[in-house]
Amino acid sequence: MSPYAKLTTLLLALSALAMVSCQTDRAGRAAQGEAMEMSDGFSYVMNRDWVLSEIRTAAETVTLDRHELAERFFGSIFTMRFDGALVSGTAVPNTYRGPYALEEDRAITIGPLITTRMAASAQPDELTEHAFINYLYNVFMWDLAGGNLELHTTAEDGAETILVFVSP
Repeated sequence: MSPYAKLTTLLLALSALAMVSCQTDRAGRAAQGEAMEMSDGFSYVMNRDWVLSEIRTAAETVTLDRHELAERFFGSIFTMRFDGALVSGTAVPNTYRGPYALEEDRAITIGPLITTRMAASAQPDELTEHAFINYLYNVFMWDLAGGNLELHTTAEDGAETILVFVSP
């Protein structure tokens, strides 16, 4: 084998080794990134669609049956999405959008919100649009539990309430 052929073979082997190494490193960083995303918190929440599944108070837990809501034409209500510095979603039937601010120790504030002004012909028994928007204005802390987003807020009577959102 000529010296030129040996050099070409060596360079090809080194190139192949470098590509395998990069792919392995990229896969490792992706897995590590997913783990970091879960542990560092709010980056896991960002750029995902969330739907309200439970409203918890000290006295009771109200579960929103999404299948039943869809049958009653309430399938895409009480949704939320955090994009950049804005939160947006759908209540009943109006959409909302506004800023949010994160602070230390999982503190969060939401609002002021702008909403469309459509009249609802009906609202689900479990939660009214007015109550949902008020909950959002009173959110003071966020948390992640089992992959779900929990927003800690207060009801109009001052009772602490947890809104549990799932990512469909």
